[in-house]
Amino acid sequence: MDEKSHPDDSALDDTEEPLTELAQLDLEASAGFWMRVRNKIERRVATAQVMSFTWNLPKLIFLEFLEIAFSIFPPAKDRKGEPK
Repeated sequence: MDEKSHPDDSALDDTEEPLTELAQLDLEASAGFWMRVRNKIERRVATAQVMSFTWNLPKLIFLEFLEIAFSIFPPAKDRKGEPK
């Protein structure tokens, strides 16, 4: 199959002109757009921090209770049998 026989071949020849016109239409994004993007990013970061905190909190509480239990009931003797 020959690419020259493509029915839209005439449209492909004139593609350079619209691209140069589009390059001249370079517009800066509005402040509202950047504010929406920033808010979405901040929401995702806040959600990730909350999920991380709720995932690690039970482990930290368990370790604190374990530390309290070991401080209340210290080992009575060392390995050598001497009182500590």
